[in-house]
Amino acid sequence: ERSSYEERLSLGQEPESLDKELIRRAFADLGFRGDGPTPGLGDHVWSAAATGYKRTYERLTGTPFAPPAGDPTLRISAALVAAGLLPESS
Repeated sequence: ERSSYEERLSLGQEPESLDKELIRRAFADLGFRGDGPTPGLGDHVWSAAATGYKRTYERLTGTPFAPPAGDPTLRISAALVAAGLLPESS
């Protein structure tokens, strides 16, 4: 966040991250650098990431996050078909 940027830097801290840095750091803490099998991350990491994305959405839009109803797999598949990245199922 812009208001915390200078303060965090002056304290020797990383600027607040609004992206997937949390996941990157969790993998790095496990020694994973992208080679070999991907290690599993605990539910606490995924929960923290989801909370961060929700918070970012709300800060950017100024509205509360309300996930769409329905099966996310179906929405993702439909979007991929619409983009021509998946064939339509028969």
